[in-house]
Amino acid sequence: MRRKVYKYLFYFSVIFTFTTILSSIIQLTQNQPTDTNAHILMRGGFVLAATIAFALYETFQFKPRVLAYLATYAIAQGMVFVLVFVTGLYTNLHPDAYRDAFFNFTAVALLVMGVFAILEWRRSRPTTPS
Repeated sequence: MRRKVYKYLFYFSVIFTFTTILSSIIQLTQNQPTDTNAHILMRGGFVLAATIAFALYETFQFKPRVLAYLATYAIAQGMVFVLVFVTGLYTNLHPDAYRDAFFNFTAVALLVMGVFAILEWRRSRPTTPS
């Protein structure tokens, strides 16, 4: 159990660091020199939702596997919407905040699901001797 917790903490740390650095690069190229603490905390919440989604995906044993992808995505997207709602309780949200969260999270989720599908497909192929 402890090993799994460390694994997911590692995932969270790597993904959060990568997304923060990528966001900083994008903002600097757009002449926006600072990021707000609220955005950094929201990014952390999104990454936490994604990390929990990884953990859920590994526990789901649905056949076909596409059901595991869809169930994981639905739960994680729900967590993202709750995060946006809670944020809206203490700050003003952009009018398109839910739409933006949906599209941003869905785009990354589709990319990750595609990578997982390709990896699983490659592992399930029978190996041919050389």
